[in-house]
Amino acid sequence: PDGRVAVVGNTTNMSDDNAVLLVFDREGVLLWSAGIGDPGRQRFNDVVFVDDGGVVIAGEHEGSFMFMSEEVPHVIGLDAFVLSYDAEGEPRWARSFTNSIAASAEGVVTAADGGVYVVGQNN
Repeated sequence: PDGRVAVVGNTTNMSDDNAVLLVFDREGVLLWSAGIGDPGRQRFNDVVFVDDGGVVIAGEHEGSFMFMSEEVPHVIGLDAFVLSYDAEGEPRWARSFTNSIAASAEGVVTAADGGVYVVGQNN
């Protein structure tokens, strides 16, 4: 909204994938970054700015991870998640979704009423 750019990506270290978020100002200066990781796969697949300047992220994970000093649990297979950070990079909330095999949150967009829509797969 104000020229900031958010980029999500993933880093790989041996058998682990960790998720990374970078937020830059309009001049390309890094404002803040965040990430999650554990001995499993965590991936950020999409990010969107919301009305108050924060971000919402869609992703997937194969292991539990910590967010806001609370564990986001892993149930079975691949679980989908949605995370929110405020405009300064502080964690706000997390939601995890699963089924019996695999779920992935792959895209996120804002709605006119300030809500967000998340799309993905549920196998």
